[in-house]
Amino acid sequence: ILSEVTLKVIPAHRLVERTVVMTRSEAKENLATLLKRHKHVRYMWIPYEDAVVVVTNDPENDLPLMGAGTEVDDGNGGKKKIVTAEDLRP
Repeated sequence: ILSEVTLKVIPAHRLVERTVVMTRSEAKENLATLLKRHKHVRYMWIPYEDAVVVVTNDPENDLPLMGAGTEVDDGNGGKKKIVTAEDLRP
């Protein structure tokens, strides 16, 4: 039984959602880049198909469309840098 709950909230904001379909290998190959570029990423595997629905969500003001190297809010009071797949290669 709970007698008290404290929630941490943030100010209301608008999210932009983008949905793409990739093959399983493309989704696996792009995982690190997607996680670095977006605030939230979710995958939905389509059973019996070589397809994964990839959905990203970002605050409207922090869209990763600003280009590689741009710093955006990480949602925790810090900053994160937008990278491309090329930035992740050794």
